[in-house]
Amino acid sequence: MAQLTLHTVVYSLSLWMGLYLLQRNDRNPALRLTGVGLVSYAIGLAMAAIGDSFFSRVLIGLVPLVAWALAVWHFVQRPDDNTPPRNIVWLLYIGSAFFLLSLGALVLPIAWLLAQPTQLTIGVDLLIVGYAIAKLDAHNEGEALLPGALQSLITVAVGNVILGAQVLIVMAIDGTSTGMVTLLFGVLGGYTLLRVFGRALQAFIDKSLLAENSAVQSQRDALHLESEALARTDARLTLLTMPADEFTRHTRRALRDINRPDKLMANPLMQLPLLNADPDERPLVRAGKLRTLLIDRIHQLKPNSDAYGTTDAWRYYNALYYPYVVGLKPYSRRFSTEHLDEATRAVFAWMQTQVPERTLYNWQNAAAKVIADDLRASLEPQMQPDAAIWQ
Repeated sequence: MAQLTLHTVVYSLSLWMGLYLLQRNDRNPALRLTGVGLVSYAIGLAMAAIGDSFFSRVLIGLVPLVAWALAVWHFVQRPDDNTPPRNIVWLLYIGSAFFLLSLGALVLPIAWLLAQPTQLTIGVDLLIVGYAIAKLDAHNEGEALLPGALQSLITVAVGNVILGAQVLIVMAIDGTSTGMVTLLFGVLGGYTLLRVFGRALQAFIDKSLLAENSAVQSQRDALHLESEALARTDARLTLLTMPADEFTRHTRRALRDINRPDKLMANPLMQLPLLNADPDERPLVRAGKLRTLLIDRIHQLKPNSDAYGTTDAWRYYNALYYPYVVGLKPYSRRFSTEHLDEATRAVFAWMQTQVPERTLYNWQNAAAKVIADDLRASLEPQMQPDAAIWQ
């Protein structure tokens, strides 16, 4: 019973973290791959507790290994404009090293892999790697990790303890059977899945039940977005003490997320005095003001001409306005141009045929720096005269 209880604890933690990483940031491949590895490990651990099999060994060892390798590759291929914290990078390396050592059991007799300590050690290593990847993603996005993650973890843990304890008590009275063990892991897994993806499920239910009342649905969606954004906002980031390169990086992120109010609400640029925000103003309203401000700064990059252009004078404007505001994806084969006007189609064709993807990325970085310098200048009256960090 003690071994089974330990199994369920590691299973619950791994499954929760895997699902949490899968839903945290849909644009970070490393985060999604790490989540897949953790979910695979959790399922394999449950299968091993029910009855050891070949599939459980694959899910515990092989799938997490492939997912980890791809996640680390994506991390290494990250853009050069972002330097992650050294302590988190070292944590990722240490967790990866122990993970590989634990997987060394794969080349030993099968009995070693099926041993309880080996299975659980792999889980602990994956949890360390998962936390490091999530922390790096939060740093990259300018967001906080622990408030939202701990809220989700505590909610899941309380429910799992209540539900799991009941099943374990019945097992202690009537004995352990394959059916009861399956029920235990199924109940814990189902509850974890519902809690982590509960808001997505709630949004789907709202759209179904409140389809005829769009005002109520919009209000509920706004409250959900604001709640998630507040949990991700990093209060330690202040614009007045932020280094210039970090300010530029957050400006770049805000431009990329210009049509994502959930992301804008958690961006440090929400502190800009140019927004003229009331202290009691809703975050979603301020995010709308930030979007308007950024679009205005993008239009200031446009040459004095009513027609579109593709000369060097247009490169910064085109690099920001069309991919971010309009939503062009010139390097995606699945992007349809049927809904675009003639001028936008011409710019789309120019990007596809004349502008390499890396060149467009460099233009976006340079244009973001121009806008960041302009926005940062609005903070100068509030800055310390001797603030060397702005020099």
